[in-house]
Amino acid sequence: NINDDNDDYNSVRGDMHVETVHVRFDHVGEDKKWEDFFPEWIDEDHKWGPPACPDIPMPVQDYRYLDVIVARVPCRGDGDGGGGMRDVFRLQVNLVVANLAVESGLVKPDVDRAVYVVFVGSCGAMVEMFRCDDLVCLVFLV
Repeated sequence: NINDDNDDYNSVRGDMHVETVHVRFDHVGEDKKWEDFFPEWIDEDHKWGPPACPDIPMPVQDYRYLDVIVARVPCRGDGDGGGGMRDVFRLQVNLVVANLAVESGLVKPDVDRAVYVVFVGSCGAMVEMFRCDDLVCLVFLV
């Protein structure tokens, strides 16, 4: 979610001659709210039917073997009305990044390789999605 002509992207990339790929994914529907994914109450007994989880689109193309993942973290509003820390698109971006990091880092079932993640934005990453040991590899640019 960073354009080539974005100043943040160019400053992260620097003058290095690297191959870049744009990860494409459909945005989660504007009609989806934080409460759709994290309801206040969960029908554990299935009294009103089987539970359903709304779909969050992920990239359909295979983006394995990435070394560095750079993502602009959306940060809209201050928390109410679907913005800020409870922004559904922010959740989606973090899930896409986590997915890419796992897919790129897992070479074989028991063989991992380092994948670095750079988050650009004032909200930062949703650290609850990453293990404590993994946070060493996360870089935040504000």
